[in-house]
Amino acid sequence: MTAQSTSLACHNVVNTGRSRPMPSMYQANQGTDEEEQTKLGYKVTEIDAPRTAVIVVDMENDFVAEGAPMESAQAREAVPNMQKTLACARETGMKVIYTTHAHREDGCDVGRFADLYPPIATKAGLVDGTAGVEIYPALAPAPGEVVVKRHR
Repeated sequence: MTAQSTSLACHNVVNTGRSRPMPSMYQANQGTDEEEQTKLGYKVTEIDAPRTAVIVVDMENDFVAEGAPMESAQAREAVPNMQKTLACARETGMKVIYTTHAHREDGCDVGRFADLYPPIATKAGLVDGTAGVEIYPALAPAPGEVVVKRHR
């Protein structure tokens, strides 16, 4: 999808205060039909951009980067659609907020995570102050966007 078509698709689903009610964002992004939306149990008919935020959760290097200690192929596969969503949010004035999962360097806050995830126990992943807890570069926050570090 080109930047121009991304922009057009975005403006077809988001009410920026300058346009008419729009079709479902789910429909526009996924190409589903009315019947499939009904099966899902909801339908978004309009998004009020100035009153909406996109929250990006845990899309940090230690989860998304290839070969990372907590690598998730599913997270990496989601990046292209997330880029489109972020572009739409920014174009239409939605707020974008990021969160990261991070543990203190001394490990005082790992608790049961150390029992469940060896990279956390060995401090190979999700350590505050390392590049691993930074947002994955392809989804990097724009200037002024908030990043909340969630310590456990």
